Amino acid sequence: MWQQILLRSPEDGGAGGGNDGGAGGGKLAAAAGGAGAGAGDGGAGGQGGDGQSGSGGQGDGQGNGDGAQPYFPNGMPEHLRGKDEKETLDKLFGAFDGYRQRDATRGKVPDNADGYTFTPSEVLKPFFANEKDPAMASARAAAHKHGITGPQFEGFVNDVYTPLVEKGLIPKPYDPHDELDKLGKALGVSYDRTKQGGAGNEQIARIATEAHATATNLVATLDLKDSAAALVESWADEADGVLVLRAIQGAFKERGLQLGGQPGGDGGWTKDKLKQMDGDPRIDPDSPRYDKGLRQQYDDAYKRIYGSR
Repeated sequence: MWQQILLRSPEDGGAGGGNDGGAGGGKLAAAAGGAGAGAGDGGAGGQGGDGQSGSGGQGDGQGNGDGAQPYFPNGMPEHLRGKDEKETLDKLFGAFDGYRQRDATRGKVPDNADGYTFTPSEVLKPFFANEKDPAMASARAAAHKHGITGPQFEGFVNDVYTPLVEKGLIPKPYDPHDELDKLGKALGVSYDRTKQGGAGNEQIARIATEAHATATNLVATLDLKDSAAALVESWADEADGVLVLRAIQGAFKERGLQLGGQPGGDGGWTKDKLKQMDGDPRIDPDSPRYDKGLRQQYDDAYKRIYGSR
């Protein structure tokens, strides 16, 4: 029996107890009683320790599973926190994937401002006929500065300006044919932009030419300069302005007054006036603002002042 007790494996706890007991007393009685008790106690203690250790291990396992919380970075939004790591990762990936798909539809920011392309809506085409418009260049530069993508830029410009044009909040670009058509309707004269010549078109051209001469004479009579002169002369380019000039001309005639020069004369053409008109688009046959009647006046005045070219 003692051999069994003394030779027990240390894993059983008995050897530890026997050793403690032997070390406690050298007498046989002490060895038989105290050491034996020590062996028992030690064994029990060993088993108890083993049992507690095992229990403690189970406690740790249960604690990690039920009591401990998964790690969350500081400031992580509550709606992304799951009850465990798996649920948290699922939520994070869902959020990431949503952003990824959204960014895919937004397009990319061009490498530079010149990388933006723009196709205007049908309503805006007359307003964006000039691709080198400085206003559009400025818009491209601002879009690149603020990280706006290519598709966003085109959609933004169209969506901002199309409703404004449709509501009449932005005036239409200048079109001389629109003005002539408007003038013809105001005076009861038929104007057809699709053809040249014809009684109605010739009458409208004559009226427009007379209005330009009236504006020039008015500037000379009133001795207007710079921007004031340019304003009065610009009246001859628009239907409403022509009506104003005709009214002024009629008022002057009623009072026996003349608007510079001689009635029915050269219309106030001088060397300075010819020089000013050199760059005027209305005498340029290739310009959309070309005025055939005004060009004829220009040529006649040039011949009168300088002789044949």
